Amino acid sequence: SLVGHIKDVENSNVTFVVGGGQLAGNITLPGEIYQVRFAGEDAHAIHQIDQAGFPPEAEPIITE
Repeated sequence: SLVGHIKDVENSNVTFVVGGGQLAGNITLPGEIYQVRFAGEDAHAIHQIDQAGFPPEAEPIITE
């Protein structure tokens, strides 16, 4: 597995996992999310995730 960020992009996050000849991962940028998945026959696909379909964030829970 590999976890990191994109150089010079604040609040970015990159996570990849490789196993069985396949790669899966997520790339998060401010305002954008991409998903990398195995597509079959030695090919991988990158999909941009539509965040408009996400539910609104809940209010933070304050603990003492």
